[in-house]
Amino acid sequence: MLRRWSCDLTAEALYIKEASEKYAPQLLKRGIKPELIAELISMNDELVRIDREQEDAKHSQKTLRAERDAAVKELKAMKRNYRNCAAVCFAKNKTILAEFRSIIPNNKSRKTTTPTEPETGTNG
Repeated sequence: MLRRWSCDLTAEALYIKEASEKYAPQLLKRGIKPELIAELISMNDELVRIDREQEDAKHSQKTLRAERDAAVKELKAMKRNYRNCAAVCFAKNKTILAEFRSIIPNNKSRKTTTPTEPETGTNG
């Protein structure tokens, strides 16, 4: 909603700017001073700049999230390889192997079963 509002406002300010330049003598006669027009243009430019920065920030956030997700995926793969290596290296030493398993847990998803209640319907 805010994005649409700022676009509408920007378009209106641009129209006023163009009309002000085109009809400057008539506006001056009616009391609209060049300073007011300059201030309007400046405020419009500031709105456009802030809007652009906001859009750039959205894209940066997506990029950073993708980089983070890739790093997490890489770390999980490294952890899995480390655990597998420990399993091979210490296959005959259950004590050491247990230490590795405690600090590098296996992240396989475990299926949980939820008990279902028997249906108690009556046939009639």
